[in-house]
Amino acid sequence: MSEPTVEICQIPPTFESLGLVADLLSEFDSFDHFEFGPLTRALSAQITNRHHVCAFRGKRLVGYCGLLPVRLVGAQAWLRNHGPLEPASSGTADAIALTVVAVREAGILRPLIRYCRRGFSDLPVFFKRSYGDGQRRARKSVVYNRTFRA
Repeated sequence: MSEPTVEICQIPPTFESLGLVADLLSEFDSFDHFEFGPLTRALSAQITNRHHVCAFRGKRLVGYCGLLPVRLVGAQAWLRNHGPLEPASSGTADAIALTVVAVREAGILRPLIRYCRRGFSDLPVFFKRSYGDGQRRARKSVVYNRTFRA
């Protein structure tokens, strides 16, 4: 029997969905330093507002990307470590930040990020990638979608 294909989708705003994502994140050391309350509230908001993308292999969650609509100026400062990342007020976002990313399998991350970018094709996407092992330097970047004009 062959392995099920990967399905990339969004999940409904339920407690079960929140639990699935929390279970996935609990497997990664990079999330150990986050406080439970703020992280849970951020995940809940991402799921409720459909600012997320998931990857499933069969019924198993194998990847998650959580997004935060932000202001471009704030995202640029955040990328340079010159301030916290703040959510944009309703309807004012001119950029997106990938704030929570976790994958259980190699090869899942790129399709997840592509799916995220499709949903916000006219906005730049900012991200910082840190590692729980302390051995690798954090990676920071911004990806400008083809239709974005600064």
